[in-house]
Amino acid sequence: MNMKHPFSLLLLVAGCQAVGSSVPEDRTTDPSAEIAVASQLVYDVGSLKPGQWVRYTVKIAGASGTWSVKYACVEEDPEGVWVENKLPALPRPMVVKSKLSRDGKLVEQWVGEAGSASPAKTWPLRSAPTKSAGGPAPTESLHEQAESLTLAERTYACTKVISVLTYPDKRSSAVENWYSPDVPFTFKSGTRTYGGVARRRFGRFTMELSAAGTDATPELQVPPQ
Repeated sequence: MNMKHPFSLLLLVAGCQAVGSSVPEDRTTDPSAEIAVASQLVYDVGSLKPGQWVRYTVKIAGASGTWSVKYACVEEDPEGVWVENKLPALPRPMVVKSKLSRDGKLVEQWVGEAGSASPAKTWPLRSAPTKSAGGPAPTESLHEQAESLTLAERTYACTKVISVLTYPDKRSSAVENWYSPDVPFTFKSGTRTYGGVARRRFGRFTMELSAAGTDATPELQVPPQ
């Protein structure tokens, strides 16, 4: 997933929560959809190694409990790599399994419950999706600083990146990412490599690294084709 403007991807998709605005505290609504959007990683597929995985603990202000999100590079073949994104859902967690070429293009995608024998194919689509005209493009400003984080009893040297989008109507939205070279699923912008996400803050959403490893195995099997 290599994007021209990767810092702004999350902000554009998530609907632009205004900086400093009050966030409604809904303790009853299932937050799965919110987590699925806010936890999306932008990473350099070319640097992924089979077996690499990261797991995050998610907290949402105003909601009780925590949730788990996982990314895992589970297989490699001549066309690219298979990456599984395990997300909270009701009644059981869902896995989005994507085949990505080494230059970041989506080749194939399936979705299903972990361990399901009949996942649904979601890409390629039978017909092309309708494109939205969209509105005026926002302007983006970036702020960086070095910062250390201690997570799961380990200290990570990070680059904290704050991305702020300002819209023509003067609304603004921001996301904070702490990137570390010791975390898999590396983010790359141009020729610069930042490392993987150790922590993210976006509106009422906080995601922090809880574990990582190199022994990932598939949780969703793609049917023979």
